[in-house]
Amino acid sequence: MSKLHVTNEVGRLRKVLLHKPGREMDLLTPENREEMLFEELLWLPRASLEHRILASVLEVATGIGGVFYLEDLLSHSLADDLCRAELVDEILRVDTPLGMNRQDAKSWLLTLPPQILADVLIGRPQVNGYDSLSSRYLGEGGIFTPLPNLIFMRDPAVVVGDSAIVSSMHLQVRRRESLLLRHVLLRHPDIASTLLMDALDSSQEAQQGYIEGGDVLVLNERTLVVGCSERTDYQGIDRLAQSLMKASADVEKIYVVLMPPRRAWMHLDTIITFLSQDECVIYSPLILGLGSEGVTVLEVQLLGNRIRIKEHDDPLPTVLSRSEGIDLKWVECGGSDRLQQDREQWTDGANFFAIYPGVVVVYERNEATLEELHRHLGYEIIRIDDAVFPEDASTSNDGVFLVDGRWISYPELVSMIAIGSGKKLAIAIPGSELSRGRGGPHCLTMPLWRDDI
Repeated sequence: MSKLHVTNEVGRLRKVLLHKPGREMDLLTPENREEMLFEELLWLPRASLEHRILASVLEVATGIGGVFYLEDLLSHSLADDLCRAELVDEILRVDTPLGMNRQDAKSWLLTLPPQILADVLIGRPQVNGYDSLSSRYLGEGGIFTPLPNLIFMRDPAVVVGDSAIVSSMHLQVRRRESLLLRHVLLRHPDIASTLLMDALDSSQEAQQGYIEGGDVLVLNERTLVVGCSERTDYQGIDRLAQSLMKASADVEKIYVVLMPPRRAWMHLDTIITFLSQDECVIYSPLILGLGSEGVTVLEVQLLGNRIRIKEHDDPLPTVLSRSEGIDLKWVECGGSDRLQQDREQWTDGANFFAIYPGVVVVYERNEATLEELHRHLGYEIIRIDDAVFPEDASTSNDGVFLVDGRWISYPELVSMIAIGSGKKLAIAIPGSELSRGRGGPHCLTMPLWRDDI
């Protein structure tokens, strides 16, 4: 039986992969933050709390134990000597160690305990080492550049159907992320699966093109919506189409959304995400093509060993409504005011994540978008402003949450959200620190299993 299953964007979440922000964040500086793709430096304690609140909300749908963390899966798989050697070889083939030649780096890395090795590969400095060599290279900086963007688990890989697609990341600072995801997707027993597309397959290095998970939306078991953006290009999408046909996957159609390549909307999920099977939030200046900036929609049909391409003149919601038989309703990120649209798109106001049809998570700072959701689609809004977890807390059950000005227990939070009750609910969570990396709840999550709808 497959350990992965995602055929839509909104079915009840059963399993999801996250990455906790860690000491790699402390290596962001005013000098390197732009290269590392962050708008500002993060305050790690607050970012960690915001991330934990997100995980607690996700567990309302998955149940305790349904949220997996990359560092845990990675350190577990690295306990196997063969897996450890394989991953170290792969990383050293594409990433240059700092201050050591590759052979010395390999010899040293293979001596490290699994948890320490996982941290080193993520680029986390260690608080202490084992000897003079380890003290030097486990300290500040390490032998690999840090991976602060690894918190955005949407991008390095994406589950489509019962398999996974490993991304080919556009920027060098993120390419090691896909190697780590590929490793756990192939080697960890809890999620090991076949790969629909392996952009890192060393036997196919001559293939060009980039594709990132934030540009891939799974509309249904037969249809993907893929952004051609700042991070995903034509060659990457063509490679995806060819891989899907070669694997005889269930996907028959890809809607390609041609986006202006801008940092402000580097991925498709920064301008459109789904709330339920027939509701979405859009950044209308692009999605509806208002003004001089707009998107073009191509329909790519996968026909076994060839493709057929059709260009649409209508906006994406109209195309999906007509071609897919969806009576699609939408609200505008930021409402109807262009200033608020731009401001809230920048703070991830179009980057919603559904844990159940009509039960969604977004950053609380996007007030105009939340008001639109309430006024036009009838969503109830609850705000989680803060939370407290004991130092030894191992699950969300141990936390207390400040919800709409009142402290409540986790079981009370579960009852308030009431998955399956039929009410439409937007859960607004804090994101003042996490949003500094330009990613919202959709960016922070990699669904591993969703119910069909």
